[in-house]
Amino acid sequence: MPDPEGRILNYSGARLTARGREQARRMAAVLDRVHVDAVVSSDLERAQETARIVAAGRAPVLTDPRLREIDLGGYDGMTFAEVAEVDTRFLPWPGVAFYGRLARAGYHVPSDLAFPGGESVETLHRRLLPGLVELAAARGGQTVAVVSHGYAIQALLCQVTACDLANYYRFMYANAVTTIVDVDESGTGELLVHNGNQELERATAGRLGVDEGPGTARSDDREATCRVVMLCPGDGGDGLAAGLRGVPMTAVRLAPGAASRDLGGAVEAATGVAPLVDPGLGDGDAAPGRLAALAAASRGGAVVVVAEPPAMSRLGAHVVALPPGGAARLPALAGGLGLAEVEADGRGVLHIWNGRIAPEHVRPG
Repeated sequence: MPDPEGRILNYSGARLTARGREQARRMAAVLDRVHVDAVVSSDLERAQETARIVAAGRAPVLTDPRLREIDLGGYDGMTFAEVAEVDTRFLPWPGVAFYGRLARAGYHVPSDLAFPGGESVETLHRRLLPGLVELAAARGGQTVAVVSHGYAIQALLCQVTACDLANYYRFMYANAVTTIVDVDESGTGELLVHNGNQELERATAGRLGVDEGPGTARSDDREATCRVVMLCPGDGGDGLAAGLRGVPMTAVRLAPGAASRDLGGAVEAATGVAPLVDPGLGDGDAAPGRLAALAAASRGGAVVVVAEPPAMSRLGAHVVALPPGGAARLPALAGGLGLAEVEADGRGVLHIWNGRIAPEHVRPG
């Protein structure tokens, strides 16, 4: 977060706040039932402190400087106003990270645009990839906790899912949350959980609870996009639905099938919105088109989609623009919750994937 003077610090001395330390402790508790073989951290102090909290009583902390955040060059330590004065192309960096704006096709720092004196997302990826490959080769069959940073994690997730690096911004990052991947020695594999322990109310995405600070004024994020809550039937479905209580919903759509209908009934009890069955959501090939139609009709609102894992994987892959066949790299798990903010074409930003599933219940493959 910006310091009391509004300066956004990166390499130049940013440390964990008291709130950050409490978030790190909560994140460590999420891993209490998971055997962790090693903790590997960026060398930046805020990451090191987080890693020590996560590793306590579990595993040694190893440091890899290649995991540090993107190099902001001369922008390190600037305020939002100073960035606006120097080059507005970089405004999405603080706008998304700190001021509640939604990353969109027209509002993100392009992957090939380097911060003056620093890095672009493309050069960041080239720096990160050897470290990921070496870690995967050396730690095959093990579970490793990696403590890194927002842009770095976005670039790594593009590698894991074979996503075009130009779409890095479609994987939204958050502080002190758990993301789980299963990778081979190339660093490619499956994204099993993304921001799994993030609370819905924290995933503001330019819509709910957004901070009306610099970068949000005159934003059309709220009216131009649709918030989509994606639910897979499974154990604990009533709890998933209960988490939506009090959240205004425009529509609820269900794939055909008894399991979807049962979960849809729980969603109706929580939201007061009667669900409708959409046969297209039961067809993996048709599901992305049905999502786009629903998003176009519900811009400015929020909707719930209930579907079985195969169709849900196709929906998630469409949101983040994975290449053909990419749904296999984004498996949806029964009982999981997804959250995305999408445009009228169904493309957008993925905030949560397979949320509400405890890490000890997530199995590779």
